[in-house]
Amino acid sequence: MSLRRRLVRERVLQALYAYELSHEPIQFIIENVVADLEKQPESFAFAKQLILKVIECNKELDDLIRQRIEHWEFNRLAIIDRIVLRMSICELLYFDDIPPKV
Repeated sequence: MSLRRRLVRERVLQALYAYELSHEPIQFIIENVVADLEKQPESFAFAKQLILKVIECNKELDDLIRQRIEHWEFNRLAIIDRIVLRMSICELLYFDDIPPKV
């Protein structure tokens, strides 16, 4: 049985935050932050896919965010806010299994 997506997203947020601050290799971070999800292959696969896609599309996602924020400098956004926005936009653009109501 897989974990609820919300819980998996929390772990993805933790991994991306660790990556943002430490700049350690992403595989190292995956092994240390989300490795316990491997017991639930579906949850682990989703977490890993989301982490890697956010990193791969980081520049594109940040450009989309910059286009939408008004009267605010991108660098002034809190790191957590930036990561949550990146994750959300990434899922909407690249993950077909997200329900339409989301």
